Amino acid sequence: MTRQNPAKPPKKSQSPRTGVFPKGDSRMEVLITTLEEYSRRLPPNDGLVALLYPHAASSMAVDLAGRSNVADSALVLAASERECGRLLWDDDTKKFYLRHPAVNTPFLIAINSSPAWSRVEYTLEHPELPHNLVRLVRDGSGTGFLEIDTGVAARIDAFYIVDVAIAAIMLAAMDEEKRMHIERFEAPPAAPVQPDTPRSKRKSFLRGDQMELDIESQQSPNFKMVPSKEKDKNKEKVPGFCGLLWMMVKAIAWILKMTVKAVAAIVIGLSKCLTKKK
Repeated sequence: MTRQNPAKPPKKSQSPRTGVFPKGDSRMEVLITTLEEYSRRLPPNDGLVALLYPHAASSMAVDLAGRSNVADSALVLAASERECGRLLWDDDTKKFYLRHPAVNTPFLIAINSSPAWSRVEYTLEHPELPHNLVRLVRDGSGTGFLEIDTGVAARIDAFYIVDVAIAAIMLAAMDEEKRMHIERFEAPPAAPVQPDTPRSKRKSFLRGDQMELDIESQQSPNFKMVPSKEKDKNKEKVPGFCGLLWMMVKAIAWILKMTVKAVAAIVIGLSKCLTKKK
């Protein structure tokens, strides 16, 4: 397990996951462990999953042991072993526990899952502490966040308790996901970014000019965008107007015809009356 070296600036990664940094000079080694055989978890064995020994504690023990005499080296070794934690599995309760020499009773790694939200929460709990030391939350996409209460860690008489606690909860989360076959949905890969070439720049410049011309033509007062629905309505209005005009012409012609007939009938009637009197 590695972490960011506080003395060096971090290097950003090309990975789509946030908070992931590449391995390099900005990383420092925190803890190296080896998982025990699975058969050791079963009774009558002790249930040991992994021995968590901080790298800084071991380096300090080796350095001080080389400088001091035999009597002091035993004290240094005992002090370094006080920083070592043991991740245990209880087959009866089906739970993980963290045993640390600085605390009388072991920590419990509580696992709470929410299938509806595709979320799993791992919490390092202890009845003698006011708050939880570490909390890890994972969602269905494989991302999540880690919370560490440094105020609670300061109550424990161990320099590297935070490193041991994080390593324990990470190992428990990995083992739980393998045991429960929890699937993670990876994000789609990012589209490859093509380098700019003179030809591509020329094409983009021409496209930009064409777009500017289109925008200017649309904004000119002589050019108006007419929706397709309005065009259809205008097409339908033209035949209707012609029909109305034709009906008006026919009505005027009919009125004139009837007027002529009425005048003719009056003239004929008057002529008949005059001929009878004579």
